[in-house]
Amino acid sequence: MNALKLPMVFISGFVVAYVWLGNAPQEHKTNSAVHTLDASSSALSARIAELEETNLNLREQVAVLALPVASNDVAPQPVNSVAKTETSNDQLVVPVAEIKNNLHVFSVQPVLFSLSNQLQLDESQNNELEQLLTTKAQADFDAWQTFNEHAEAEPDNRDYYQQLYMDAIAQNSAQYQRSLENKLTAQQLTQYKQYERAQAKLNVQQKLSMLNNSLTSLNLNDFQKQEIKRLSAQVYSVADAIALGTSGSPYANTGVNTDFEKLAQIRALFSEEQQRKLNL
Repeated sequence: MNALKLPMVFISGFVVAYVWLGNAPQEHKTNSAVHTLDASSSALSARIAELEETNLNLREQVAVLALPVASNDVAPQPVNSVAKTETSNDQLVVPVAEIKNNLHVFSVQPVLFSLSNQLQLDESQNNELEQLLTTKAQADFDAWQTFNEHAEAEPDNRDYYQQLYMDAIAQNSAQYQRSLENKLTAQQLTQYKQYERAQAKLNVQQKLSMLNNSLTSLNLNDFQKQEIKRLSAQVYSVADAIALGTSGSPYANTGVNTDFEKLAQIRALFSEEQQRKLNL
């Protein structure tokens, strides 16, 4: 896969700092070369940001639409890592390598800003943490890309490649944790864990909001509303163990457990017409 096409839709919601999107022109003609460069850079940044948020949204859609899966509370991943939206305008194609490089700006730096304040990092710690988290985020992205390519080429072996992906990001997490133990104090590590748990709680609320928002277009009867309200409250929960480096790495585990049986029960409540509206 040489490139990913970024869609042109704004999707609200965020886990760390990727609530993004725009539909800026691919190139803005001006009399100033510097202004043109800035506009192009801004458009590219918006689209790369869109990729991250769209991936999160796609994973939630798959969780709602798919049958339950066994093991490790990981939602089935979409075969394509980004939605492809056809538009009348020229669509910006961003190379995978460029998206990987920009994880530093759109995923790592916002988290680093929060951690620097909460953990009272000195300059050396801040620089080291920035490098470590960027390396982890990019390694997780590589693992995702490998899984995505193999799953697309060999759909029958999807579960096998998903497990390899999970093993890879677990290894990345363990390596990141070991590196942090030599950089941060015990108190800072404790504060970091508290930060990750707070982000996971926020993630639960946002996932629940996304789930409920996806059903707002349906003409639900009172029974459906009551059952969906009851079941949806049990769909997402904060994981018992949350790895450091979860925030800032969009392709790592989210620190949130998903009850796919409850999602399947919600799906079973829909009429045929409602399922058509949801493209089931």
